[in-house]
Amino acid sequence: MIPFVTSLPTSGSDQAGGPQGSRPSPLAELLRTYSYAYTAAHDFSVSDRIMIDDYVLLMGDHLIRGRNAEYQPAIQRQYDQFPALGFTVHRLVCNGERASLHFTERGRSRLTGGLAAWQGVSLYRWDGERLTECRVEQDDHSRRMQLAAGVPVHTANRPGPGPPGSAADRDGCPRHSAGAAASRP
Repeated sequence: MIPFVTSLPTSGSDQAGGPQGSRPSPLAELLRTYSYAYTAAHDFSVSDRIMIDDYVLLMGDHLIRGRNAEYQPAIQRQYDQFPALGFTVHRLVCNGERASLHFTERGRSRLTGGLAAWQGVSLYRWDGERLTECRVEQDDHSRRMQLAAGVPVHTANRPGPGPPGSAADRDGCPRHSAGAAASRP
């Protein structure tokens, strides 16, 4: 597995989009921005720059069309339910024209208080400058089971953003480190 979280692979055309030793393809760089600056940071201003206005998301039977009209409100509902939603990319596969990510999302639900970690695969199209479409499948069944049971299933991808028992782990907020928790009144 390629740890996209720490660095974007720069060798092997199936992973970085170019021959060994070359820089990542423009699409791979765009997906780095998508992963770090937009999805992990929950920053919609980035999605305005990296997605076309008529962006399409296909998730199972759901079709969402229009970055501002439908996509951003749908994603905001996800961020509202999981305010500290984490996003980890395990593998990027890119040929320079299309790309795929294998990822894990994790967080504590505001609705149930439960922790969950679930995996997914997303396939991307672009127009040479911005993303045009994403087809994604996520393990929603596992997420629902974990939230109902209150116990995360994917222990290798622990949903807590901090060490077990830390303030960050308890409240689901990655900004609360052990040091920050000790300094709070």
